[in-house]
Amino acid sequence: MLLILQTVEDCDRQEDTNTGLASVKKNVEISRGKITSDSQIVMGSSFVIYLL
Repeated sequence: MLLILQTVEDCDRQEDTNTGLASVKKNVEISRGKITSDSQIVMGSSFVIYLL
């Protein structure tokens, strides 16, 4: 299974504490999955989550 997380608001208009990503990371680790990320200036970051 492959999921892509996306922020729908501009990053300068949204405050974030990264607790959502930390929760996702913990759940992915419990299920022995994997998270990869890619970041580009101006374009932002993307995360790909692999679950077993």
